[in-house]
Amino acid sequence: MAGYPWSGDYPNGINFYLDISGNGGKAGSGGNVRYTAESQIFAYNGDMITNNDYDTLYYEYNEDGSITNKVLKVCEKPSIKNENGINQIVNRKFIPSKIFAQSGVIRATYTTNSGDWTLSKVKTGVALPNKANNYSELTLITATNRVNTAVTGYTNGYMENQGIGSGAGYLEAENGKFELIK
Repeated sequence: MAGYPWSGDYPNGINFYLDISGNGGKAGSGGNVRYTAESQIFAYNGDMITNNDYDTLYYEYNEDGSITNKVLKVCEKPSIKNENGINQIVNRKFIPSKIFAQSGVIRATYTTNSGDWTLSKVKTGVALPNKANNYSELTLITATNRVNTAVTGYTNGYMENQGIGSGAGYLEAENGKFELIK
């Protein structure tokens, strides 16, 4: 069965334990939003639902990925729908995605000892293990530690500190600024 992924070998002699995962790239840092007292700002993160199923109950989750008992609220906002050249205002349902950096936490990230590239991601100062030669030597390593970051203080009527700040990604970066100007 050599040469098939389920046997432990990929084509061209590459081993499955060297396969890379969890590399969504670095998110952008937040920008600077300056507003006046007269401003009306409606900023939300993208919709976490990708299958249009808003009848199922979805629950909040913690930074470690565990689910809480808090049910997420389905929001609706006016949106323009163009059908046959005619614009219609319709209410679009969505559940805003949570971005932890916007909540003040930049989560830890992890890598493995599968090669030089994965080991180069480790920024925690720990002694690095040897590169894995087989699956039994593969080790999970904390690449970056969990840190706190400043929040913007923006509330969109649904979630506190969500909607303005860091972008989402494998590694969420620091938030921008949300500043009242006079």
